[in-house]
Amino acid sequence: MELDFDLRTGTFNDMKEFLLRSIQSYVMHHNSVKVGITCDPDRRFYQHSNSGKRWKKMVVKYETSSVSYINNMEKALIID
Repeated sequence: MELDFDLRTGTFNDMKEFLLRSIQSYVMHHNSVKVGITCDPDRRFYQHSNSGKRWKKMVVKYETSSVSYINNMEKALIID
């Protein structure tokens, strides 16, 4: 599994639009996309690498110090 950092910061609304477009692009090119949050990307990468799910890549796209923003962002980005 590959770990890629393409970090962006910004206002909630600006980042929400950017991340929605980014996720749509990934969905067009991949069978599945998982959206999640973490305060420790390296640890999460290690966990996912050893999960047996055979994910090809983990991309860290957004960073914020606001727990409220990140929880709301995750809810806004998860597509059922």
